[in-house]
Amino acid sequence: MAIVSLHHINITAPRTVIDEVIKFYVEILGLTVGYRPDFGITGFWLYQGDHPLVHLLVLDNSNGSNGYFDHIAFYCTDLTAMVEALTINNIHYSVLEMEELKQTQLFITDPAGIKVELNFVDEVLT
Repeated sequence: MAIVSLHHINITAPRTVIDEVIKFYVEILGLTVGYRPDFGITGFWLYQGDHPLVHLLVLDNSNGSNGYFDHIAFYCTDLTAMVEALTINNIHYSVLEMEELKQTQLFITDPAGIKVELNFVDEVLT
């Protein structure tokens, strides 16, 4: 199992904050707004080239213990080994199969309370 690279960061904030975040990342840092699957909640993906590097969710009651930072996500390999390591170490995880994106996502929480999303492309749990 391996973390290959950063997949994305996620910011969850009220719409007025998200609008300012979009403006900052697009006008100042040069990202572009691009395709985002319909997750049933308003949001945006900001791309660097063909990769959605910053994910934004509109949620009016956000601003928890981590401010508007919601989670970090990594691109990973060897889903089976990761699940085995989490299970052996008694780390709770949840799974989301994203057929449209051809990926499996595992969600865990690190010891500092930060949500971590692990993305496995073209890998499924058997």
